[in-house]
Amino acid sequence: MSQDAITEVLRIEEKMNQMREETAADCRQKLLTAQRSAECLREQARAEAEAEVREMMSEAERQAAQATYHALEEASAQWEHKKEEARQRIPQAARWIMEKVVER
Repeated sequence: MSQDAITEVLRIEEKMNQMREETAADCRQKLLTAQRSAECLREQARAEAEAEVREMMSEAERQAAQATYHALEEASAQWEHKKEEARQRIPQAARWIMEKVVER
């Protein structure tokens, strides 16, 4: 092989090595950019999920509070009804007690 051919092969090899290094550096940069982008997307998804969970918890708490309020209202109405029934039976109970006292 002639000296010119050897020089040309060495020059091409050097050029190929340089291109390989540049391509590797470019790939590393693209990988780093993709990793940063993925991290940003992950953080954004996490933040959105947390916000959605907070919203769902708030709604669940509101529904629980509303259910509790309705249950308390119903219990209060039942209490008032039982109290009124008891008041209506007081005269009858008093008569019964008086009858028992008089019988002795």
